[in-house]
Amino acid sequence: MNANGTLILLEAARQYCPNSTFIHCSTNKVYGDTPNKLPLQELATRWEINPNHQYVNGIDESMSIDNSKHSLFGASKVAADILVQEYGKYFEIKTVSFRGGCLTGPSHSGAKLHGFLAYLMNCTIIGEPYTIYLIK
Repeated sequence: MNANGTLILLEAARQYCPNSTFIHCSTNKVYGDTPNKLPLQELATRWEINPNHQYVNGIDESMSIDNSKHSLFGASKVAADILVQEYGKYFEIKTVSFRGGCLTGPSHSGAKLHGFLAYLMNCTIIGEPYTIYLIK
């Protein structure tokens, strides 16, 4: 569903509004179980990634999505994510994929770093700016 729906939207953008920007809300599920292999250190109250690791400031698109175990949902999101990238390259459409963590679901509190859609809607309702954090 994710791949097919995204393909339909990409093709509509290509045909009817090729100068628009295509924003795809993806998920961290595209990485499969690869993040489980990160080197973690046990601290007093939590686990942290090794401070010398390349992903110490967060996971970016350089983390491989290949050769990992995905859920069927994750595999569908991978396909959609790749379609967004390829449409950008082949058809020169301005595309972006945001690979968020917890995007939505039951019991989301709508906090800044958890429950993306609930928080975005809350910002919209109260007129507060929504911040996008970029990892470099």
